[in-house]
Amino acid sequence: MNRAETYATLWIRIWIAAIVGIAVACPAFALDAASDSASSSREDRFAAANRAFDRGMAADGEDRDTLLRTAAEGYRELLYDDAVENGYLHYNLGNTYYALGDIGRAILEYRRAERLIPSDARLAENLDAAIRRRIDADTHGEFTRIVRTLSLRNYWIGYRQTATVFGIAFVAFWAWLAIGLFRRPFGYRVVAALLGLIWLAAGAAGVFYVASEASNRDGVLLADESVARKGPGTSYERAYEAPLHAGTEFETIEERGGWWNIRFDNGDTCWIRADDAEHVVERRDDPPPSAS
Repeated sequence: MNRAETYATLWIRIWIAAIVGIAVACPAFALDAASDSASSSREDRFAAANRAFDRGMAADGEDRDTLLRTAAEGYRELLYDDAVENGYLHYNLGNTYYALGDIGRAILEYRRAERLIPSDARLAENLDAAIRRRIDADTHGEFTRIVRTLSLRNYWIGYRQTATVFGIAFVAFWAWLAIGLFRRPFGYRVVAALLGLIWLAAGAAGVFYVASEASNRDGVLLADESVARKGPGTSYERAYEAPLHAGTEFETIEERGGWWNIRFDNGDTCWIRADDAEHVVERRDDPPPSAS
């Protein structure tokens, strides 16, 4: 290869490396520039909700409830009006509902937070406290409780952290390959293989997460009392003599005419009004989240 061909090859490699870098960096810069103003407004509202919560916890009587409901409204606006997906926002909202005595919505928000920050110790502690306060007995079978306790899910990172690892590994992998266009450092192939494996593993974890979310039909009863029926309508007999209460958890196995056929972990099934509960993972056909 003569000198002209060598320079031509070098410039081609430089352009490839530059294009890869620009393709990775530009969307991030554009997103940051577009979201600065919105982020500032959200931070202000988040701070205001936090102040209302702190003042409410220090107050008594009607003032306490008013301030806590103001805090809940602030958190809800960020989560459901602005579509901010943040585990700690769900956690804060769950704490607010717990302080208000709304155990059903507290458990629902804790479960939503659990999807995003599954290894948070404070979340696990508060969720257990809320579960102990609900009226209905634990509907989970003994085997299911053991499996959930030992499940690796308790030690997983959230999907945002997985996406971050995927992005970093993606950039690092291609940057390392770009370096190899000019020189091959010691251990080049080993490092490239490791970065590639991390990239693929994070991608596989992301796919698994999306698939599990798509099939997730877990729900929480929010109504103070809900009459469980043997079919989708009030003309059907009661499934139980006593009503179900807020905080009861279930899996939806069928939806029909404003009614949900639900199953508990112990195998029992019944029908409840769809308006009496919400799913942990919202669907487009679900009714909009309701405030207490």
